[in-house]
Amino acid sequence: MEKEIMKAIVTHDIEALRVIFADVVKGNASVKADLLSMVGVFIKNNSL
Repeated sequence: MEKEIMKAIVTHDIEALRVIFADVVKGNASVKADLLSMVGVFIKNNSL
């Protein structure tokens, strides 16, 4: 899941991100955890 999220972010693949967020909204707990950790890592890596 993390690879898909990173790829979607890096390539600005809006449709893939929309699908991922739809899964999160539906309450897929593992996706939610992956997404939160990925967002945290992404912000940390890109904040400097």
